[in-house]
Amino acid sequence: MGKKGAIPISIEEEHRIFYERLEPKHTLPKNEYLRIRILLLSHSGMSNLEVSREIRVCFKTLKKWRKRWGDIYISNSIKR
Repeated sequence: MGKKGAIPISIEEEHRIFYERLEPKHTLPKNEYLRIRILLLSHSGMSNLEVSREIRVCFKTLKKWRKRWGDIYISNSIKR
């Protein structure tokens, strides 16, 4: 059985702009900052391995947040 690729991350333009504005804020809790970084770097096309190395987060955590975002995005797309 082959390996699954990374879950594609899609972010609507208005959400991407919002997250990019939040990202440099030093008042964000670390966990929120990491989630935003994961979303933005994943959306930019970086692989899971590249993102985990870039932000120094464990690979398992990265995959969890990519999956959660993918599930939320798919769920919201179906509701529309």
